[in-house]
Amino acid sequence: MYYGARTFGSDLYNGVTGVVVDPYRGAKQGGAKGMIKGVGKGIIGLFFKPIAGTCSLIQYTSNGILNTPGTIVRGARNMGKKKHKLDMPEEDEEAKIEEPEQLLQKEEINPNEPEE
Repeated sequence: MYYGARTFGSDLYNGVTGVVVDPYRGAKQGGAKGMIKGVGKGIIGLFFKPIAGTCSLIQYTSNGILNTPGTIVRGARNMGKKKHKLDMPEEDEEAKIEEPEQLLQKEEINPNEPEE
């Protein structure tokens, strides 16, 4: 719902400011003809941008309502099952960090011999 409200507010703002900004941009880029086009774009934007914002608000709110039950069910199923990524068993052999001497003994490498 937050994103819908934010989009609605943004589209409403852009529609209102477009009445001033679009003619200015048009005049800057195309002179008098550009200003006339900008006025047209601004007036059309004043009407259609708030409508688009309203549609976005409805769409985001509907998606939130639609996804809420599934999120609640998934949360209930996973309750108590989640462990923190850093939690690991204390006696886990793979998690232990081995010293370089232990690695050399494991692989039977003599550090004084040149490699082939």
